[in-house]
Amino acid sequence: MKKSAAAGTRLSRPGSHAVLWLICVAVVFLLHFPYLRLPFFWDEAGYYFPAALDLAQHGHLIPQNTVANPHPPLLALYLALFIKLFGIAPAVTRAAMCIVAGTALYSLLLVATVMVSAEAGLWATGLLALSPLFFAQSSMALLDVAATAATLV
Repeated sequence: MKKSAAAGTRLSRPGSHAVLWLICVAVVFLLHFPYLRLPFFWDEAGYYFPAALDLAQHGHLIPQNTVANPHPPLLALYLALFIKLFGIAPAVTRAAMCIVAGTALYSLLLVATVMVSAEAGLWATGLLALSPLFFAQSSMALLDVAATAATLV
């Protein structure tokens, strides 16, 4: 327990959380940089992007240009904000999702640091970042990584 208590005091310095969060987001961006311009895939193009586009362009919480389903509109709201600020492009949507994935990694790092040592937290975070499923979905406009981040925060 001494290791986690020491890790908690190291993380309590002013600005250390912001720096850790920025590092996590930057790592996700760097890992996904070659893939940010990929076109949308099946579920992104079928629901999540059109829902965000409807919200950004017309203010519809229930999408009109795609089949409405019971998914909560929070991800569409988040993506619509990025579409409004930076334009309509797959790279914009993927960058927005990279921020969410970086937030999930940062949250995992904090949880793991409290539960076990800082070293084990870094290993857990690094291994999650490089795991094929998390890596593949880190830049996709899907609920999975957003749900992971929301659960860990």
